[in-house]
Amino acid sequence: MYCQHCGQQSDDNLRFCGGCGRPFSGLSPSVSSDPVPQTLETNVRVMGILWAVYNGFRILMGAWTLALSRYMLPFMKNFMSRDTTPFPSPQMFHVIFLYVFIYAAAEGFLGVIAAVGLLKHAPWARIVALIAAFVSLISIPFGTAVGIYTLIVLLPAASERNYRRFSSQA
Repeated sequence: MYCQHCGQQSDDNLRFCGGCGRPFSGLSPSVSSDPVPQTLETNVRVMGILWAVYNGFRILMGAWTLALSRYMLPFMKNFMSRDTTPFPSPQMFHVIFLYVFIYAAAEGFLGVIAAVGLLKHAPWARIVALIAAFVSLISIPFGTAVGIYTLIVLLPAASERNYRRFSSQA
C-alpha cells in the first residue's frame, strides 16, 4: 500500500505510515493505484503556471528596461541639460540597463524552461526548477515567493522520490 500523503510504500498490515506517521484511510491497496500523492501533482501544475507567468513578465520587463535605456535616456539628458544640475553620462546608464536586461532575460528563460518541463512532467524539470528557484530568491517580492514555494515543494528528499515516480508515469 502507498501512503496517500507522502507516497511512501508500506506494509498492508500497518495502520500508520512509516514515513509521515499519518493514519491510513480505509481504502484497500487496489483502490490506491497511484503511488504519487495528489498534492504533488497539483503543486507541480500550479508551480509550472506560476513559473511561466512570472518569467514571461520578467522577460517583458527586461525588454522594457532596454527600450527605456535606448529611447528615454536621451530625452532625459535634453530635459536635464536645461537645468543647472549636471546629468551623468547616458552611456553609463545604457550599460547598467543592458546588464539588467541580460540578467532578466537569462533568469526569465531559465524559468520558462523550468515551467515547460514541470508542465510536461519532464524528469529533468525538478533540477532546473530548483536552480531557477535559488536564482530568483533575490528578485523581491514575486521571485522570492515563487522561489520559496518551489523550494518547499521540490527540495525535500520525499519530493525527489515522488517526483521521479510522478515523471515516470507521465
